[in-house]
This record gives sequence, C-alpha cells and structure tokens, in this order.
Amino acid sequence: MSLKVADVDRAFGKLQMEIRESGDKLAFFVYKGKRILSTRRSHGKGKIEGNIPHKIRTQLKLNESEFRELVQCPLDYDGYVAILKKRKIISGEDPA
Repeated sequence: MSLKVADVDRAFGKLQMEIRESGDKLAFFVYKGKRILSTRRSHGKGKIEGNIPHKIRTQLKLNESEFRELVQCPLDYDGYVAILKKRKIISGEDPA
C-alpha cells in the first residue's frame, strides 16, 4: 500500500495524536492523559512507500481494512477508541 504524506497527517489529526517534530514526525495517541501508542513518519513529501505504511498500520494496532477506513475517512476518533478497547489495548471502563 502506498500512501501520501497528507493522508497520514490527516489520519494523525483525526485521531487527535500529539505531534512532535524530531528527526522524523513523531505521533502519539493519548487517551485520558495516558500515552497509549506511538508511530512516526519521515519529514519527506509526496508518497510513503515500501514497508513504511505497514509499519504505521501495525503501530496503530489496525488491520488492513481498518487502516484503509482511517485513511479514506469512515473511521474516526471514537471508532478508533472502540477498536482499541475491543483489543484491550485501552481499558473499556470509563471512570465515573
């Protein structure tokens, strides 16, 4: 799968990921004040090819169809949180 840098950045934005500029663009998914997972992409422009889209997808804990939905827009923040809860990556309990 080949991705455009803009698609990845838009996905990071939809997931409300915290971004830190470093040697790469680092993205952290934070849920209720706790850093849950992270991924990165290079600062380049244009397309992200090779094994990098697969690495981003696996670091986000998504299967191929879920990642495609994230990039193509049907999957939003709440849907992503539901996936992570289902996979027990984050607690399914909401504090009172």
